[in-house]
Amino acid sequence: MNSSLSIKQLFVTSLLVAVLISSVLVGFIGQLTSRSLVSERLEQVELPNTLQRIRNEVDKEIAIMRSATTQLANDEFVNTWIRNGSPKEQESIIIRNLNNIKNQYGLTNASVANRFTAQYWNQDGFLRVLNNDNLDGWFFAFKDSGQATSMSLYTEEGAGTKMFVNYQQLNGQVLAGIG
Repeated sequence: MNSSLSIKQLFVTSLLVAVLISSVLVGFIGQLTSRSLVSERLEQVELPNTLQRIRNEVDKEIAIMRSATTQLANDEFVNTWIRNGSPKEQESIIIRNLNNIKNQYGLTNASVANRFTAQYWNQDGFLRVLNNDNLDGWFFAFKDSGQATSMSLYTEEGAGTKMFVNYQQLNGQVLAGIG
């Protein structure tokens, strides 16, 4: 048996090696190029577009929440009820109204408060008279801020983070909030 390769076999082997090397190089360069293109597209097009869509959706939700709190704070029945000293016999109507708003907008909380007495109601009924302490300090800070609206994030253990939007009548008695 002759261990040397013929010229024909050397030529075929060399050609095969050249084709394999060029195929591997083309594949490698193609992968690098496509990875670079995909990465560039993700960073410069897809990610900014996705973030813009998320931002627009959050802005839309905030606008809806602002509108709902403004509507609640300016509701004629709520204003009359608070101006008349929050009569107990009409409280169920307020509570029903707060529950309707909570359900309509898919909220976790809907509330109204008397800016002067710090009495606070949510969708479950009369909660308490707020005190200027760590728990209720937000109310007094907002009331005294001179701002008509406020937004804040509140982290509650076991319930996660909630966003609250509040509106107060700067020349009135009603403060409303939803979360």
